[in-house]
Amino acid sequence: MSDKRQNRAREYREAIRKLHDRGICVMAGFISGFDDQTPEVIASTADRLNEIGVDVPFLSILTPFRGTPLYDEHRRDGRILEERDWPHYSGYGVAFRPARMSPEELLAAHRQMWNRAFGPAAVLERLARGARSLSRGAMMLSAAMNGFYGLKQITGNEPAAPPLDPEGTIRHPAPGDAPARLSRLGLKRSVSDTVSRERRSS
Repeated sequence: MSDKRQNRAREYREAIRKLHDRGICVMAGFISGFDDQTPEVIASTADRLNEIGVDVPFLSILTPFRGTPLYDEHRRDGRILEERDWPHYSGYGVAFRPARMSPEELLAAHRQMWNRAFGPAAVLERLARGARSLSRGAMMLSAAMNGFYGLKQITGNEPAAPPLDPEGTIRHPAPGDAPARLSRLGLKRSVSDTVSRERRSS
């Protein structure tokens, strides 16, 4: 009996080939954290993306938003991490207990996949393939998106995780904790400098 996962990969590869024959750029989203996944499967997904011909991958983590059947199911099964607040619901954080790994292992596996998918070799491979198969406009789109994510990978600017306090635990700012929120957004210093200049000039 043939492997169903391999059959599916062949189907995707053939469908993408037909789109490439028409010069179309294939942008596809891939979600990590489903119950059948392991850290090894998630990390290796980065290699399969290029194998099937995806031009621009979008890589996120399964997110059980309140009001969805997924949230209701995980809540019923006690898998929602109640102590984790809104920053974990960005698509790049973990807000639930995965089935076959810890939340920390899921986060690490996703970041490993992200870095492999947007490493220089993977990006160059996609761009070289696109130069042969995509229309001019589609190639410009692929180059812009791969360049954006590739630059983030090279500079170490991977998807942001929720902030940690000095003890290494997740820090949840109180509703009135404006400095903490500004710091998380990278704005604290610029706001403080602006206030200081205004005081000096008044």
